[in-house]
Amino acid sequence: MTAQPAFDLIFRNTLLRSSAAPVDIGVKGGRIAAIEPQLACETVEVDVGGRLALPGFVDTHIHLDKACLLGRCGHDHGSVSDAIRAVAGMKKDFTVEDVYARGAKVLERAIVHGTTRMRTHVEIDPRIGLRGFEAVKSLKRDYAWAIDLSLCVFPQGRPDQRSRQRRAAGAGAARRRRCDRRLSLHGHRPERAPRAHL
Repeated sequence: MTAQPAFDLIFRNTLLRSSAAPVDIGVKGGRIAAIEPQLACETVEVDVGGRLALPGFVDTHIHLDKACLLGRCGHDHGSVSDAIRAVAGMKKDFTVEDVYARGAKVLERAIVHGTTRMRTHVEIDPRIGLRGFEAVKSLKRDYAWAIDLSLCVFPQGRPDQRSRQRRAAGAGAARRRRCDRRLSLHGHRPERAPRAHL
């Protein structure tokens, strides 16, 4: 039987906000398993060269279902209400594949720049139905290796849309009124902010 190494990867000579001298960071199974000076282990090593290591960025409010639309609707609207109407008019033509491709583009950019947690709001209304939710749910699954994606769904339009919201919530998304409490930022809860209803 071959003994497995204690770590899959070690980042050597890393500065932390709390350390006066460089330390090593041992990674096992994609998670930080140890932080201490001069970890002893035969494994893949990356010499950080005394650079600072920080926690990943957290994006607490984004709409992946409506990402990357500027080329389709322009930016020459006279008011926010005009822009909202323009996007609402396009939603009937959104497909699961379209929402997925636009959302993937945003996620890949975020991951490359160090975002590790994100909360996305997903609209459900008579124009788009559950297509946006289904696409974003697939993004959550497919990008789980790099980012913790939290879904927050809320209906737009008529009150009878609540049944769709409940179905989406049952499939792994938080309902809108609970979204502010779902994402903890390194142990701290975000302040509740007033929200505009679209």
